[in-house]
Amino acid sequence: MSKLKVVHVPQVKLYAISAQDMQQKLADAWVWQEAKLLDNVLYYPSWEDWDKVFLFLMKGMPAYVAEKRDCDFFAHYLQVMAAYHFGITTLAYVEGWADVGGGIPEYHAWNVFFCGDGFYQLESQRYGSIMDLDLASPYQPQRLVMG
Repeated sequence: MSKLKVVHVPQVKLYAISAQDMQQKLADAWVWQEAKLLDNVLYYPSWEDWDKVFLFLMKGMPAYVAEKRDCDFFAHYLQVMAAYHFGITTLAYVEGWADVGGGIPEYHAWNVFFCGDGFYQLESQRYGSIMDLDLASPYQPQRLVMG
């Protein structure tokens, strides 16, 4: 007989924002080459609840495997798991140029998330490094997919 694995998913309160309002907030925050919203209404938690979400998601992160499970895998994984477990649709997959070590920018994938007061970047491959979405960041997102 197999044993069932019980996973406790923390409860978070979600807030709604229209795609039109989100599109305006994205335009105000950054000059995107592409910002694609896949839903008409998007859902996000408070800053405090994002902490619960990230702690939960980071516990289940698979191991890094070059060319198989690397930056794009982790960025997609977190986006999908946030939607699956919590119904969150404001953790976006982004691509752009980043200094991921060594001082030479390379094309990279990571996440941007919204929490009501603005946008923040999450380096999903480094297990939780969070930074503001600003010009001083070593991460320069160009393409965003949210929803």
